[in-house]
Amino acid sequence: MGDITLRNIDDARLQTLHELASATGRSPEEEGRLLLEQALANQEYWARVRRFRESFGDKTFSDSVDIIREMRDERTEQLGGP
Repeated sequence: MGDITLRNIDDARLQTLHELASATGRSPEEEGRLLLEQALANQEYWARVRRFRESFGDKTFSDSVDIIREMRDERTEQLGGP
């Protein structure tokens, strides 16, 4: 595994990291590593979402609310409802 050194971290951010680490029983290094992993996983997730959306191109989809309302109205009419 590689190492990384972070310099010039804002004092308030560093204090927050220490507080998070203390609250979770982890070292600041462990907490920082976890935060970095979560942030990168989040970026990977949104990249996958973006690729999925792009796979549809310019295709648009109808609003399911309108379709459901139409089907409900037809059913009500067939059953002789109000």
